[in-house]
Amino acid sequence: MKKTLILYCLIYLTACSVSLRDQKKAETQVSPDPQVQQENNLDKNLKTEICKYLCSLSWSFLEVEPGTYNLKLQWKNLDQSEGKIRFYLDSKLISSEDVKKEEFIISQIGSNEEQKIQLEWISQKDGLIDVREQNIKGPLELVIKDSLYLQNDLVFNGERVYFYKNSKLITNGFNVKIQTQKLQVDQAEILTFEDGSKANLNQIGKSGGEISIEANETQGSLQVNMRGQHGGDGINGEPWSYSAPNGQTGDAGQSEYDSCVRPVVSNTNSDTSICRSRYYCSRESVGSAPGANGQPGRSGSNGLSGGDSGIFELKILTTNNLDVKVNTQVGFGGLGGLGSPGQMGGLGGPEIRGVANCRKHAAAPNGQQGPAGQNGQTGASGNKQSACISYDNSRFCY
Repeated sequence: MKKTLILYCLIYLTACSVSLRDQKKAETQVSPDPQVQQENNLDKNLKTEICKYLCSLSWSFLEVEPGTYNLKLQWKNLDQSEGKIRFYLDSKLISSEDVKKEEFIISQIGSNEEQKIQLEWISQKDGLIDVREQNIKGPLELVIKDSLYLQNDLVFNGERVYFYKNSKLITNGFNVKIQTQKLQVDQAEILTFEDGSKANLNQIGKSGGEISIEANETQGSLQVNMRGQHGGDGINGEPWSYSAPNGQTGDAGQSEYDSCVRPVVSNTNSDTSICRSRYYCSRESVGSAPGANGQPGRSGSNGLSGGDSGIFELKILTTNNLDVKVNTQVGFGGLGGLGSPGQMGGLGGPEIRGVANCRKHAAAPNGQQGPAGQNGQTGASGNKQSACISYDNSRFCY
């Protein structure tokens, strides 16, 4: 009986110990640090209340000039509230406005630019109340202000194409494909190449390429110049860098000494003979040879062909208020290269002064210069291609 009682007390004490430990653990969990509790509550609010009020946010773009807009942000149903709304643009704070204002304008937003907008509603009493984040992209536009020189193909599908007054789109023979709701042109020009554009030496002229424009609405005045590039000129014949061979030098000959060449009769009638010593030419001299005549000049290469005018296609789907003038011009072939001058003749051999009693020879003549090389032929011109405008079930081609 005593053993049973002792065992029961031990079990009871153990259970009490476990119960106390559980109670202390529970008290620790429900009594956190106040700072940690505040952060936890803030995280909870963010998760449950993001966009609870600011979901009414709307935006619109107000055009300042083509390609530049002001972004107007508006929110509703917060007029009875208090506090500030902070505005962030790409994570940078740009303004803090009274929540009752219900609108805010961000100026100078470029078309085609995407902006990350963040709004935070801050209350003096409750702190952060609501957050709204939104990526907003400006209208998709192609705006040509001065002169745009293409360096590769242009493909555009957007809301508007706008040409400023006297602006130019120079394609340089690259292809252009445009699909847009509205085409607005203020006395502008589309051209494939500048007038007189010519390919480099020994290069084929480029074609004007293909230009395709499809627009629902059109407005303004447009000049289109479809030109093929002129072909490059041929290369001139390479000039001779050396003359023809010179003439060989002649031979002065050879003389020998003879002590008695012939008798000389004295003035007297004596029969006595007197011998006079002298040099005589034992081997006759030879004159120098003339210089060799030069070879003909080298021929120039042919000029290269000009480029085709290119293909132009304009399709107007609904409203046409566009005055269009189209000019097509092929590229002309390049000029042939010039033949080089003929090779210079060689120098004639020098004067030969024969040795004693041998003949003297004048200097030999120089060789004649060769004839000039032939000029290359002019290259072929390019081909004229189609330029058409379609509107209201009709199609007109130049």
